[in-house]
Amino acid sequence: MKSFSLFLIGCFSGKTRVRREDGSLIMMRDVQIGDRVLVAESTYSPVLAFLIRREDGPIVNYLQIFTETSTLEITPTHLILMRRQNDPNPPNYLQAAKLRAGDSVFISDKDSNGKIEEVKVTRIEGPIQLTDAYAPLTMEGTLIVNDMLVSCYAEYEYQSFVHFFMFPIRFWNSMIHNSYEFQNLHPYIQFWLNAGRFINFLSHTI
Repeated sequence: MKSFSLFLIGCFSGKTRVRREDGSLIMMRDVQIGDRVLVAESTYSPVLAFLIRREDGPIVNYLQIFTETSTLEITPTHLILMRRQNDPNPPNYLQAAKLRAGDSVFISDKDSNGKIEEVKVTRIEGPIQLTDAYAPLTMEGTLIVNDMLVSCYAEYEYQSFVHFFMFPIRFWNSMIHNSYEFQNLHPYIQFWLNAGRFINFLSHTI
């Protein structure tokens, strides 16, 4: 099977979990638009849309990121909040593929009311190949998945810029409370993907 290439979208496997406002854990495959989920320290926000929601399809390559308390399956280009080992600079959202054992990620501690704590990555495995892919979008542009603080976005390591770029989807879905779920790429993403392909085509033909 051919691997599925994603544009601006990383994703999570269907068996990863998010925490709802009522305290329950729910698998990503069961999340619905409108569910209020943990997106930051003690902050819950509704899922506005799915940038991709695919229960079965082309193979997607995932990394498994391990800490002492959590394991996360995430695509390599998906952004995750991290701090490189021995780096004195503030943490940043970078592609998961850049993580190494000894680097830090940020965990929501369920035993301390969701306080975010910095923890070390113990190991990384993969790629593992699965056929499902889920990428929920929140107003904040962040999520806590399997207790790890991650971005809703992928590919480009400019969280603020991509968050601004995705404003039309967030605004539209927050206003109309749309419950329709696209089974493949969201049309907004598909439009820009096609536009990028067209521009690339022109650049090679002119």
